[in-house]
Amino acid sequence: MNFIIEKIEGLQGEFSNLVSMMNYARYTTMQAVEGLTIEELDYLNEKMPPNKVAFSFIH
Repeated sequence: MNFIIEKIEGLQGEFSNLVSMMNYARYTTMQAVEGLTIEELDYLNEKMPPNKVAFSFIH
C-alpha cells in the first residue's frame, strides 16, 4: 500500500500534514499488532522500563 501525505479537507497546511502522518502511524501500528492477544499486548519485559505495547494505543 502506498500512503501519501496530503492535504485533508477542512484542515490547514502543516496541521493537515501532521494529521495525515498520524493516520499513517496508526495504520502501520494496527497492522503490526494484528492478531496479537491481550496478553501479548500487555507483556512487560522486566529487564526494561515499563512500556506495554497497548500503551501506544492510549495516545
